[in-house]
Amino acid sequence: MRFLVEEPLTKLARKLRLMGFDTEICSRNEIGKSFENRDVFLTKSKKAMEIAIKFGIRSYLIKSENWRSQLKSVIQRFQIGLDDVHFLSRCSKCNGLLEEASLKDVAMVPDYVVLTAERLYKCTRCGQLYWNGSHVQHMKWMNEIAGKSGGNAEENKF
Repeated sequence: MRFLVEEPLTKLARKLRLMGFDTEICSRNEIGKSFENRDVFLTKSKKAMEIAIKFGIRSYLIKSENWRSQLKSVIQRFQIGLDDVHFLSRCSKCNGLLEEASLKDVAMVPDYVVLTAERLYKCTRCGQLYWNGSHVQHMKWMNEIAGKSGGNAEENKF
């Protein structure tokens, strides 16, 4: 599933990216030109939702202020299961694809990370590096929620 997310929901967009979903962020003024190749528009604004509907974009109105509740709502609404989730495959900052980091990239991270991280990933677009840091706890929670929606739990264990 490919999401278009309005700017006030940027934190939700970043979590969807960590789950492996192709997720672009747009302003209200960009809705009409940003929806190409997107399946669903997520917003907190009824006005933005009306604009999206005028363009024929499938939309979902997010009611919660809390990112966990927002994410849970999206997972449940679109019946996202573990088979749909691909953790650490997209950059949470720019939506680029992640690949395993090279030895050259490893030189750019703190020593404690090199000594403790099992794997390092690098964004192919912006160069951001990822490893099993604090976001892993968030991913475990997301994994649990997605597991309740259906899918294969064995594939995404941490």
